[in-house]
Amino acid sequence: MLSTETGYVREYSRDPYLGYAQRPELMFPTTHRDDRYHPKEWVLGVEIGDVAKAYPFSELRHTSGHLVDRVNGKVLSIDFDGVHQSATIRDEHGKPVPSILSYWFAWIAFHPDTQVFTYKSQMDVEESR
Repeated sequence: MLSTETGYVREYSRDPYLGYAQRPELMFPTTHRDDRYHPKEWVLGVEIGDVAKAYPFSELRHTSGHLVDRVNGKVLSIDFDGVHQSATIRDEHGKPVPSILSYWFAWIAFHPDTQVFTYKSQMDVEESR
C-alpha cells in the first residue's frame, strides 16, 4: 500500500510534469540538440548495426500507418498507430526488431548522426520507382 505520508511536504495530487511534453524547455542539459523537430516529439528509434534511424510520429502520421523501409541493408516493416500513439518495427520475417519510443531530444543526444525518416523522402523514393 502506498501512502502520501512520506515525511516531505509535497502536493502528491498534482502532476509535477503537467504540460512538460508541450514545453520546449528541458529539465536537464543535453550534449547535442537538433531543431528539426520539437524536443519532445515522439520518435520510434532503431539501431541496425552501426546505423541509427528515427521515425518521428509527426512524419508517420502522414503515412497509411504502415511502411516498409531499409536500414543498413535490412528490410523493416514499420507500423504506426496514431490513435494509441504507438509504433513497432518488424523484420522481413515478421519478427519484432528491438526499438525504442523516445522523445526527439533524448534520441538525438545519443544518436547525433541518426538518419531520419521523412514522409517527403519516402514519397520521393516511391515516385522514382
